[in-house]
Amino acid sequence: MYEKDGKIIFDKGFFERLYIETPISGKQLTSLSLRLASVLLEELDMLEYRRLSFRTKLAKKLNVSNTAVNDSLIQLEEVGFLERRIGEVKTSVSADSEEDKIRNTRRFSDYFRINYNYNLKEEEISMDKRYTKEEIKTICDETVEQMHQQFHAVMSTGDLQSIAQFIQILEGKLVK
Repeated sequence: MYEKDGKIIFDKGFFERLYIETPISGKQLTSLSLRLASVLLEELDMLEYRRLSFRTKLAKKLNVSNTAVNDSLIQLEEVGFLERRIGEVKTSVSADSEEDKIRNTRRFSDYFRINYNYNLKEEEISMDKRYTKEEIKTICDETVEQMHQQFHAVMSTGDLQSIAQFIQILEGKLVK
């Protein structure tokens, strides 16, 4: 899934894993969770964590209660469709004993991203590698550095034919 000209373009495989196939976890998604997933596809991203809309806004959009939205968010996170950003954790506990406090402690965060690998088996994930923004930046930096070194090596020869060939290779890479 990606965005183009303000429209969300679905990857057919992702669409099938979300709406057609039975979840690997064995837990069936409720119809409300699937509807919420559709709304979240418009709001969230697969690379960076984004703050989720207020629950009341989501509830109004789906014509359900805030509690129903929260339950669906929990379900989407449990089956692996949503990933919650670690570090944005708050606890909300009301219990008498320390043991009950630990048991009733829940993680809260309004920063989520969509897990592109939702409903994929491990072997399928390794075949369909997606990169984080940090990995993409590292790959780009390494590629630029390699091209920079090649450019200096070619320029140091002073051979016009080698320089022209390098420029043609470079132009071919830029076009792709």
